[in-house]
Amino acid sequence: MGQLVDLVFKDVERLGLDVPAMRETTLELGRGGPRQKWHAPRRRFGGCTSRPASARIEQVPLLVALQSLCSFCTGQLEPPVRALWELYTEIITTDRDAGAVEAEAAKGGGTWPQFVRIRLRAPQLRDGAVRELAAAASGLLPAEQARQVLGAWEAAAARWDAAAARFRAVLAPPPLLAAAVAGLLPGPGTGGLSYRSRCLPHRTRPGPSSRW
Repeated sequence: MGQLVDLVFKDVERLGLDVPAMRETTLELGRGGPRQKWHAPRRRFGGCTSRPASARIEQVPLLVALQSLCSFCTGQLEPPVRALWELYTEIITTDRDAGAVEAEAAKGGGTWPQFVRIRLRAPQLRDGAVRELAAAASGLLPAEQARQVLGAWEAAAARWDAAAARFRAVLAPPPLLAAAVAGLLPGPGTGGLSYRSRCLPHRTRPGPSSRW
């Protein structure tokens, strides 16, 4: 599902992800201070050597805990909680990536290799996995809240698609296409191309046109 990132309240609220389940689900966690990461008690999971010995254990809402949860302890969460966290992370990561692609498109000067790398991050490639995460978290997310969260995923994916399309629109023609177009142009003494040659798509064999 990609690299997990810290969640922030502004992203959760802006994307409409502040559903009751994220505040009602609590975890038994502790931390050494307000600026330190949350950790699970050793007696429950064990193995996390980063947890301060003086950490006070308390019940922490999932939405609060996931702002800064120890990576080891995150991996030890119960499956439905882990699935919900990964689901939120995927949505927020996709929305942030869409913002980055928008910024690149606005600057201009992008390249085709950049565009290929961008397309490899397309949300459609992960849509099935995201919906599986939502199903795995169904024990925590009532149906109405699950629809709201998946709606946020679809909105983030749509924003990403629009950003990628804008990036594509400002690119210069790729070298091979430019050469092919140049080869179709009339040279000295060759006369003009027919309407069909100039205006209709040319294919050497039947097949769907490329999306790019």
